[in-house]
Amino acid sequence: MISRLVVIPCLFFASSAQILHLTGKISGFDYKTKKGFYAEVFLNIPYASAPLGELRFEAPSPGFPIMFWVHGGGYESGSAVAYGYKALADIYIPRDIIVVTIQYRLGVYGFFSTGDSRMPGNLGLFDMAEALKFIHANAEKFGGDPSRITVCGNSAGSAAAGQLILSPVTRDYIPRSIEMSGSAWASFAQGVAVANHSLGLAKVLGCHANIKECMKQKSVEEIYEGIRKVVSISNELRDPVSCLIINLYDSTMDGIWGLKWTPVIDGEFLQHPEVMTAAAPPKISLVGVTNKEAALIS
Repeated sequence: MISRLVVIPCLFFASSAQILHLTGKISGFDYKTKKGFYAEVFLNIPYASAPLGELRFEAPSPGFPIMFWVHGGGYESGSAVAYGYKALADIYIPRDIIVVTIQYRLGVYGFFSTGDSRMPGNLGLFDMAEALKFIHANAEKFGGDPSRITVCGNSAGSAAAGQLILSPVTRDYIPRSIEMSGSAWASFAQGVAVANHSLGLAKVLGCHANIKECMKQKSVEEIYEGIRKVVSISNELRDPVSCLIINLYDSTMDGIWGLKWTPVIDGEFLQHPEVMTAAAPPKISLVGVTNKEAALIS
């Protein structure tokens, strides 16, 4: 016997702000035809907003546009919590825009890289990719349109937005971007010394053979202290003026970070700029700068 899948959408979706079923089950049943074939039948599957109230006699609504926001902070600090749901709701809900803010691994946890296949790096970018794929897959379930996702960000978030829209890992999920004060090819977004800092940290922590497994066994306190030593050694190798600038910057950016761990060209998420630019299809991007952003470190 042959089984066939029959999907019959025949019910509009009445949304609920209190309950969101992203991975709920739809019950179906088997039907045996007169000739002995079996069909798997699913009825009453919601596919659009219910045509009630203002939607009566209107064309079905495909869903709202989605702003996918990536926070900045040099890939080493910051949080989605800083923006607050109240301000975002006040600004974007009247404009019928869904806002998604994400968290991703920062600093050594998100961008540690040995520069080779042992630990290629860019875990923070892969976190963003998983969040993006999740939103794309479930957009319709919370009233969004997966074909209208705009990735946005400021500073490192802006650079990340550029990386997401260009990378072969994520570009098919994003039709447009808004990039404010940062690009995929900004010097701070391509860490040429990340491998040196990472290997230096591994050495300080006594991780020589299987670096990844060794790093997994280290406590947060051990890693934190190791970073302090790596930063201290790095600063001592600089000339006095550069060392002073770095120390001032570090004190502003919460002490020890100073942009030591950022994205790298790993051959998977990020390739050489010319290769990525040539391979990526044309997309719509709004690129600009953020007023007085440098006040953060001045």
